[in-house]
Amino acid sequence: MSTPKEETHVYKVIQGLKDKTLDASFVKKEARIDCVEVLSLEGGTLVSMAELFKVSEKTIKRDLEAIADRNALNPDPDIIQKAVGDFMLKTNMSYGNLVRMARSKDGSISERAQAEYYAVQILKDRIKILQSLGYLPEAARNINITTGKTLEQQIEEINKELEESKNILPAEVIEAHKAEIKLLENEHEPGNKNKQD
Repeated sequence: MSTPKEETHVYKVIQGLKDKTLDASFVKKEARIDCVEVLSLEGGTLVSMAELFKVSEKTIKRDLEAIADRNALNPDPDIIQKAVGDFMLKTNMSYGNLVRMARSKDGSISERAQAEYYAVQILKDRIKILQSLGYLPEAARNINITTGKTLEQQIEEINKELEESKNILPAEVIEAHKAEIKLLENEHEPGNKNKQD
């Protein structure tokens, strides 16, 4: 990672080359690579960078390969956690900025509505990304909206009722409860088209 002093040097070299106050032949390879990195991030093309440094396009390609090698990361769980933390921070900032814009009296109704829409989009996209990284489940647990219980809890309750009422209830009622359990299990089998969402 470059320091602010190094970044200032890079911009001075680039400006000197553009102003023609600095001869490209005096720019050392490492300084050129640093400048190529900055210029490529700003949308510089191979041709324009080659002309600026008075080198071939192949040299600029090699510089870009050296930049890729220098910036390469090895797989590391700590990097993933830091990246996710950084992602969360930045999406929170973006969300906050959009919500402030949506609540502001400065913009038109259309602009404020659009800011609100994009704020919600940030949250939706963040959930999808966190799911794809394994930080959130892909699908919510299957919960019956009317009872607020999972399938397993519903089946367990019905089985408990069956055990408690075996000696009291007629056989046809017990069979009806067993049929209800079977129906619940069949509705939630993988690949079943009648599966609840």
